[in-house]
Amino acid sequence: MTKVTPPASGTYSIVATLAPGSYPNPQFVNTTLSAVSSGLDIAAQLQYRRVAQGTSLDIPATARVLSNGMAIAGKSVNFQVMTGNAGVTATSVSTDANGFATTTLQLRSLTTDVQVSACVAPANVPCAILYVFALPADALQLQVLAGGTQTVRPGMPFQPLAVRVTDSSSPSNPVQGATVTFWTMVCRREAGGFYEGGGDSGPPVILSSVQTAVASDANGVASLIPSVGGIPGEVELDIVAMAGTRGVAQFRLNVTTMGN
Repeated sequence: MTKVTPPASGTYSIVATLAPGSYPNPQFVNTTLSAVSSGLDIAAQLQYRRVAQGTSLDIPATARVLSNGMAIAGKSVNFQVMTGNAGVTATSVSTDANGFATTTLQLRSLTTDVQVSACVAPANVPCAILYVFALPADALQLQVLAGGTQTVRPGMPFQPLAVRVTDSSSPSNPVQGATVTFWTMVCRREAGGFYEGGGDSGPPVILSSVQTAVASDANGVASLIPSVGGIPGEVELDIVAMAGTRGVAQFRLNVTTMGN
């Protein structure tokens, strides 16, 4: 999936071609995009957002004012919360040199969806609507992004573990403000080795257990830099990331640290 921004009003033909360097006669599809402009228009930036229920956070609410496709500076935009329990720090904002006007939307213990209007003053027309969807715990899922397989030797740094919180739609959308809980257990195999290739070297002895909570950002990403907490020798990190009631991701890292 990709996004297309027309440079001006008119009709555009868009062609998507499959691997032209790999096939002598690559398959392709095409479609037509019609772009229109008006004497005065307003468009919401990041118009649709997904935020975890119960979250309290501040997010930018931005709209852009245009005239025949060109940005208008110094135009007043009125922001108003139409539905939901939220507030804005500024109800009237002037556009900058690029036509953008931004206020801060304050969400407090979010329980229901929020809609915010952004209207061009003084007549309050035209308007754009920004939507914040409140996602319940059972709608959250986790995707592993990075750090899932690491073998760390003495002197080597850990790479961050990263997961993305999404909703259950297809294609999925990132969810902001979700609490991701990382459970980290530092273990050592009794027989002195690791479980590899199906050969069990003995049950693990748990040396330490730590719980860390991280809030997902605007892209739904939450990350953690693993740590053995100063435990020396050859150990194993078993890490489970959880979000909501359904989102689970697991990591297993083999680590050798210098004795101390």
